[in-house]
Amino acid sequence: SELGEARARRFDGLPILVEGTVRPMQAPEGTLYVIAGRDLTAVRMTQKRLKEQAFLIQKSKSFVLTLDTAQRVVWCNPCFEKLSGYALSSMLGRRPGEFLFDRDSPAKAVAAIDAAFIAGTSFSEEIILRHANGRPFWVQIEAHPMHGEDGSVEKWVALGLDITARKREEQQHVDFVSMVSHELRTPLTVVSGSFDALAMGVGGDLPEVCHSLIEMGQRNCAHLSTL
Repeated sequence: SELGEARARRFDGLPILVEGTVRPMQAPEGTLYVIAGRDLTAVRMTQKRLKEQAFLIQKSKSFVLTLDTAQRVVWCNPCFEKLSGYALSSMLGRRPGEFLFDRDSPAKAVAAIDAAFIAGTSFSEEIILRHANGRPFWVQIEAHPMHGEDGSVEKWVALGLDITARKREEQQHVDFVSMVSHELRTPLTVVSGSFDALAMGVGGDLPEVCHSLIEMGQRNCAHLSTL
């Protein structure tokens, strides 16, 4: 009969999980029972770890995307479905570059990704993808090849984050600096030119103290211009 799974202890007191069977065997001295079993401790621990990892991947705020050797979608976690707007069922067997890549993605990053797929090497790039509703969004994507026993690439696993908010802040910073620079440069040029004109005598003979003030103004204008 089947004993099923049962908890036991090794000779050293360590608890283990075992699975076994009991078989009767007739012998001259009567019926003997043969007990056969195996230690399931390592198997169950591995299953538990895999279950925990699967749970974390499902709940993760980072997206996970699995591709085959032809770069076709095999699986993705719910985060990627939400981020892209596509259900996994609608992506299966399709290449992300055919429906996700945006025409405004940096050409250098796209070329680096294509080269990495061809070479079978890992890569990490920032690119623009396009949501199912047409909205573009930025992602930081990192992909790694998974090799078989013969060393060949069997599939790819891509991990990534939505960095749209960060990119928006970076652009706002650039726009702000550009705006401030433009708004300051025009009046600064006028002020600096006025000091230069006075230094060249356009205003006629000036008291010595005025020359000192003009030199101070020129130095500060040069400093502001550098800033």
